[in-house]
Amino acid sequence: MGSEMRDRLIQAAMEAIERATRSRGKGPTGREIREAATLVVDSVAAITEPATTYSSSYMAVGRPGTGGVSTKPGNVLLDMRKLFPLAANSALAVAGFPAAPWLLPVAAYALWCSLKTAAQVDLTKREGAVIWTMWHNRTVSGVVKSAGLLALVNADLRKYGCPTTNRRGLEISLARLERLGSIAHPQYAPSDWIIRELVQIRWTE
Repeated sequence: MGSEMRDRLIQAAMEAIERATRSRGKGPTGREIREAATLVVDSVAAITEPATTYSSSYMAVGRPGTGGVSTKPGNVLLDMRKLFPLAANSALAVAGFPAAPWLLPVAAYALWCSLKTAAQVDLTKREGAVIWTMWHNRTVSGVVKSAGLLALVNADLRKYGCPTTNRRGLEISLARLERLGSIAHPQYAPSDWIIRELVQIRWTE
C-alpha cells in the first residue's frame, strides 16, 4: 500500500473520529484513535501508487533519438463491503465503536471525501447512523427500501441512547449522502436507494 497516501488517509480518518467523539465526554486517546483509523484504512482501502516508466533513447538511420518518461496514475479503491463487519473487531472497542458503530462510516467516508475534495467534509453522527442502518437493512440485491427507513434509523438511535430524528431530518441526511455520492437511486427502483460499495479514485503525485 502506498505509504504517503496511506498516511494521508489515516490522518483523515483520525481527524474525523476525533471530531465525532469530541463531545462525548471522556473520549479515546490519540493512540486509540490512530489504532482505530489505521484498522479502518487498512481494511477498506487498496492503494496502488503512481508508476513512472522510462523509455530508452535510441538512434536510427535518419531519425533522432527518442525516449521519455510517462506516469501511470495511481488508484485508490475503497471497498465499503469490508467496513461494516469491523464493528465486531475487538481492536475497535477502545475507540468506542461498539457504543457508537456509525463512527465506522464517519471515518471511512472521510477517506472518500479527502480524496475527492481538499475541503474538510464530515458525515454527521446522524448521517453515519443513517448509512449504518441502511447497510444492515438492504435486500439481497442491495436495495434499501425507503418505506420504513425512518423507523429503522430511530430504532438504531434509541438502541445506542442517541436522540431520534424526524422525517425532515432523515430527508436532509439522505440528500447529503446522495450529494457525496455514497448512495443513489437505482434506475429499477427510483424511490428506493442503493449504497455505493466500491469507490475508485485515480491520483497522481
